[in-house]
Amino acid sequence: MLALGLLLGAIALFFTTRFVSAMLHGVSAYDPSTLVGVAGTLVIVTILAAMVPALRAATMDPIEALRAESIWHYLALTALTAMFSSKWHSPVTI
Repeated sequence: MLALGLLLGAIALFFTTRFVSAMLHGVSAYDPSTLVGVAGTLVIVTILAAMVPALRAATMDPIEALRAESIWHYLALTALTAMFSSKWHSPVTI
C-alpha cells in the first residue's frame, strides 16, 4: 500500500505541477530533495504507524486480549439490547 501511495502521489504531482510550484516558494515542483524528503517522511510515518500496534500486541498475553475483547463485545451487546428492547423507556413520560 505504501508503494501504491507513493506511485499515486507521483502521478498526482505530475498533473498538479503548477499548483505545487505556486505553493512552494523558491522550490521547483520537481526538486529532488523535496520529493525524497516527503517520500522518506511518508515511509517513516507508515512504519511507525504499523510498529506501534504490533509491539503493543506482541507484549500482550493472547488469552487476556481475547478475554478483554469478549468483555467489550458483551457490554456493547448488553447496552444495545437494553436500548432497543421493549422494556427500555425514556425518562420523559407523556
